Amino acid sequence: MAKLQGVKTLDMTNGEVTKVEYNGEVYAKVDGGRGSIKPCDILLNKTDKADAPAGNYYEVTEQGSVYDDVGALHMNILYDCFIFRKVNAAPYALVTDREPKAGDFVKFLQEFVDDDTDLTAGKYYEITRVRGDYVYFDDDENDERVKNPKHDGVEVYEKVGATPTETLTHNGATYTLVDRKAQPGDVVVFTENTSRYVRNGVPYEVTGYNDGMASTSRVIIYREDFNRTPANVKVYEPQVAPVATEKPLQVGDYAKVVNDDTVQNAGTIPKDTIVEIVGKDSTDIPYRMKSLVNGKIRWAKADHIVKATDEEVAKAKATLQVGDYVRTLTASIYGKLSSGTIGKITKIDSDGEHLVVPLDDEDADGYYVAKDLEKLSEEEVEQHRAEQAELSRWAAIGRRPNEFKAGDIAKLITSDGSIYFGEISSAQEGSTVKFKHLHVIRYGTTTERTKNLTLITPVEQRFDLTEQSGE
Repeated sequence: MAKLQGVKTLDMTNGEVTKVEYNGEVYAKVDGGRGSIKPCDILLNKTDKADAPAGNYYEVTEQGSVYDDVGALHMNILYDCFIFRKVNAAPYALVTDREPKAGDFVKFLQEFVDDDTDLTAGKYYEITRVRGDYVYFDDDENDERVKNPKHDGVEVYEKVGATPTETLTHNGATYTLVDRKAQPGDVVVFTENTSRYVRNGVPYEVTGYNDGMASTSRVIIYREDFNRTPANVKVYEPQVAPVATEKPLQVGDYAKVVNDDTVQNAGTIPKDTIVEIVGKDSTDIPYRMKSLVNGKIRWAKADHIVKATDEEVAKAKATLQVGDYVRTLTASIYGKLSSGTIGKITKIDSDGEHLVVPLDDEDADGYYVAKDLEKLSEEEVEQHRAEQAELSRWAAIGRRPNEFKAGDIAKLITSDGSIYFGEISSAQEGSTVKFKHLHVIRYGTTTERTKNLTLITPVEQRFDLTEQSGE
């Protein structure tokens, strides 16, 4: 499954998306990492990856997998994303005390869809119109179907607590529900129409008058013989956008550079860069701004920056910035660093090249483009540092990690959490050694895996053996 289309941002906090809408359902952001993700969650990708750009949304399958923009399995998204979970799944109630109507839903039992590949058992299909005992709806292929709930193994449901939509969007414009008859410029939605020329639940624009009656491009709107009356035709009028009074930018706001001939103290912050306002004064160049891309601080005139949208801020925060820790996915542009290097971005040039300095060698560096870097979390960086510290400990005594020698003193932690101290009594064979118990003598010598052992004292540093050898 490729990236999701049509995900709407409903709410944001401090520039981060906290609530979205997709396919009519609301999803709220939940805390947690990879282990918190559940099937059917929606993920907001944080960083650019191959065939999965930052800022795209992806849905987790029933099997817990996620697929990128080319339909390939891409589990790395699970480790670097914001998680959104459905919060408004509306329950359905079985209809038994009335006849079906447009806006209800039909559901099929398994035995009635075994031979029908365009219907799914247990799925709710919205009824678009009713004629006599028959209901009309669209199947999985968006083809109109007709069934008789009394004979075709169909159950009829209604949404519990469902309320009419107060606004709708049609051809990019927003319309508001009003209580009056339709007129040109409005949009209408039929709810109980019986004509085959228009469909229930679909918006139609009122284009003019036909013989003095308001009409769409297809039909006259009000026709009692087709069950189109003022009582069952919803009318929406176009919203008039209020004249916005733009408040001056304040410290803490986010802005977008619209004129990069704006910079004091030399150097530029390019046009379209998202910045944070970190200072303000009463001069002709009042705004002190900090780039979210590379951390540069510059001053700008009021007409050279505009308030950034929540979406623009969220996308900018998801991109790589100076100070981020990354893992390289290839060798650097000039070959100085190898793939798999863990490092920190210390500079982003105007041409988009990122200078990475390895954590393990601050005298080295290499340039990369964003797609060849993977952003790391603080937890991943701390894990890397711990692993490097462990390597250094073993290297200091001339050994590889978990390399034990006869005579070493070690601590054993068993699978049940018990702790024993003992001496390595034989040379290491693969991943196992002979472990002579020192405190629980009756256990004697056992074979143990090195992954369960912690080195306490290497044989080279045992004073007791040194004293014995000198007698």
